[in-house]
Amino acid sequence: MDYAIELKSIVKAYYSNNNQIFHAIDNLTLNIDKGEIVGFLGPNGAGKTTTIKILCNLINPTSGEIKLNGFDIKKDRNNAMKQVGVVLEGSRNLFWQITPQQNLIYFGRLKGINKNILNNQIDKLLTELDLLKVKNEIVNKLSRGDQQKLSIACALISNPEIIILDEPTLGLDLESSRNLKDWIKALSKEENKTIILTTNQLDIAQKICNRIIFMNKGKLVADKNILEFLELFKEEYYKIIISSNNLDNCQETLKVLLPSMDIQRNENEIILTGIISSQEELYNKISVIYSNHLQILSINKIKYNLEDIFMLLSKK
Repeated sequence: MDYAIELKSIVKAYYSNNNQIFHAIDNLTLNIDKGEIVGFLGPNGAGKTTTIKILCNLINPTSGEIKLNGFDIKKDRNNAMKQVGVVLEGSRNLFWQITPQQNLIYFGRLKGINKNILNNQIDKLLTELDLLKVKNEIVNKLSRGDQQKLSIACALISNPEIIILDEPTLGLDLESSRNLKDWIKALSKEENKTIILTTNQLDIAQKICNRIIFMNKGKLVADKNILEFLELFKEEYYKIIISSNNLDNCQETLKVLLPSMDIQRNENEIILTGIISSQEELYNKISVIYSNHLQILSINKIKYNLEDIFMLLSKK
């Protein structure tokens, strides 16, 4: 089977001043099908950005193999890079003192696109990204949201098969964000584009992506579709609310006695959340709480959303 993206045993190592080895990417292997929308998630320092930069050939891996639509980045760099359009956070691919239309013309000509094809692609992108009304304004006078959409348009001017978007809804208002999410999904469904999305806005990943890759400390922690994640965790997540006359002591005691639970405090209560995989485990935790003369106000089994899962997997 031909994959859109193939990563095999990717390692990116750095050496510290005292000659210690730090692995930004640690033996990452994965395949991504054509037409998939894949969200890369993880805490800061997880390895997401390094992986994206390796895919874009901005940095070289220490070892491993990379293929984009069958083209090996090392052996056939030019054809491999033709497969990819990328938007890095911060609208870095724009010329600020010219107009959106001039930006698109410049990048299209830079890529050697036929004039008629280029004009059609510019009209298509300006229309679909709602930029027609600002196409003749100077870029540095545009809103941050319009600058972000223009960055996406410039990355897509050559109609690449693989699209990499770093925080694509950054700076957009609610309506523009919703329209962009619909447009991204349409690119995948109607044009079979492969889309890699990095974001810390987990609701966006949940609404757009059909597959989520969690990374932490350079390693692949989890790789499943959204429904599999929610199905995996939804019946094991509990919230226990506790009252005490001395919330400070209560919080410290529970940290020692129930280390597997996340412990948060508000003005009047302690809130425990976490995985409880059996009734026996639940009863044991209840016994621990009561034996320390604490009052349980409520116990609820709740379904995970993607943010809950993200927080748990980030601790691995």
